[in-house]
Amino acid sequence: CNAGFSLHDKNSLQGWGAISQGVMAILILLGGIGFPVLLDLWRRYGRRETLRLQLQSRLNISVSVLLLLGGTFLLLLTGAGADSWFWSVTARTAGFSTSSIDALPLSSTLIVMFLMYIGASPGSTGGGLKTSTLGVLFLATRAEVQGSGQVVAWKRLIPDTVIRTAAVLTLVGTMMWLVLVLCLLSVEPSKGPEGNLGFIDYAFEVTSALATVGLSRGVTSGVSETGKIILEVAMIFGRLGPLALVLAMASISPMASRGERPTGRVMLG
Repeated sequence: CNAGFSLHDKNSLQGWGAISQGVMAILILLGGIGFPVLLDLWRRYGRRETLRLQLQSRLNISVSVLLLLGGTFLLLLTGAGADSWFWSVTARTAGFSTSSIDALPLSSTLIVMFLMYIGASPGSTGGGLKTSTLGVLFLATRAEVQGSGQVVAWKRLIPDTVIRTAAVLTLVGTMMWLVLVLCLLSVEPSKGPEGNLGFIDYAFEVTSALATVGLSRGVTSGVSETGKIILEVAMIFGRLGPLALVLAMASISPMASRGERPTGRVMLG
């Protein structure tokens, strides 16, 4: 269920063998890929129905594989060591660890934060911005760079409304992250019980809370009561997700004008 709780005190999965870690990694990936994708795969390969995988499934699987392989490569490149592959899996909202997160280089920590921020797929037990949002933004960017008037994936057209929603979700999620990091930095001292704490420590804490991951650089136990409330708010917002927040704000907004407006020109870049 991508919760990350462990009965092994602070050691989580440290000391587990490669086979056991592999089993856990498979369970994490199954929990994070999304139930619609699992159903689609079962219909296609389990029941051997002559149906092609839906665009949603293809997009989520492709982005998940790219994040897994790309994250592993970048973590190896930045010195995360032999646990790079498991960090690349568990950062996608599971929260288990095979080594101390404090021991990771800052460059590897930044990559883990990015993976946490993206998170799992829609309709799964994981949190984060979601893989399909990243995939749609990438496809839209590629189409714009290539000068294409349409965003197409696997011979299917992605509507402009979906692209706009992906952009809004990304902006709302990033703004939430910035506000929560600012709030936590405002109420917490620069030096905690574990020694000197920097921006990366508090930013990691907020990212983990928003993405409902559960990983920590040792900040959680030492934050003030106000800081804990901020992290609790981040976890609640993260579990609801940016889409639910956008829909909630839209429901209390005044009705949009039904009349058509003249087109305006805006310079970008």
